[in-house]
Amino acid sequence: MCPYRAHRIDVKMTRDQARLKRFLNDLGGEVVAVIPNVSVEPFWAHRVGFLLVVERVPEYCTSGSRPGRDGSCGWAHSRAWWG
Repeated sequence: MCPYRAHRIDVKMTRDQARLKRFLNDLGGEVVAVIPNVSVEPFWAHRVGFLLVVERVPEYCTSGSRPGRDGSCGWAHSRAWWG
């Protein structure tokens, strides 16, 4: 069973808002959380290096499907949206 899936998204917050919006809208499941990784740089400047997006996968995925080798549920979720 795989009721949740985590995605790591490398972002630059000033330029990647449209891409992040598209990614979130294209997910097949429900977004449970968006967790920023915030680092402190010189002069106490804060920077978001990446986001972790936690997705609850659709019900049909948890009803007896076998997980793939990479831990995914077996249905295609990777999208070439970031490149």
